[in-house]
Amino acid sequence: MVIKLILFGLLILIMIATIKNKQVYAGFIKLYHDDISLPFIAPYAFALIDKLNFSRRFPHLVNTIHQKMIILRGSKLSRDYTKIYLAKIITTVTILIFFSLAAVVADDMNYSNMVYGLLLTAIISFYLVKDLEKKVKQRKESIIIELPEFVNKIILLVNAGIQFKAQSKNVYYKIKKEFTIHRYILN
Repeated sequence: MVIKLILFGLLILIMIATIKNKQVYAGFIKLYHDDISLPFIAPYAFALIDKLNFSRRFPHLVNTIHQKMIILRGSKLSRDYTKIYLAKIITTVTILIFFSLAAVVADDMNYSNMVYGLLLTAIISFYLVKDLEKKVKQRKESIIIELPEFVNKIILLVNAGIQFKAQSKNVYYKIKKEFTIHRYILN
């Protein structure tokens, strides 16, 4: 009976938080729609991050994710993408806990399902952080591979007699185009 009440309460909490905060985060969700996992319950996760002040309560976790987002997305967008990644973790954990409780209720209060579900939740949460580390490693490797090519382009342009300002704009637009392509490949 208690598990059913917790399950029902969790469902009601998610629904209320999502509906109440849908307009608050509508612009943010629209702007980053492609990067947000499960955008229909994202307002719940964003509200939880803001209301519980995650950056003060979990500074090590938030700082770790933020540092990795700086490497992946640059310093301008890192704050937004840190929030998006935290929302992804919260959403995933919430859904896994919800389904763990639902499995207990569906299997006539077999609490071993809850243990398996919580274990799965911990493993997937750990995987999400490791996946971010993998993406950072790939980004660093791509920078190391592309740096000599970038330097060669600058040397060729300087040797060709193009003024530095013109050549830097040329290289900037070329790299911006390549970065956009790599960004979609990494995601």
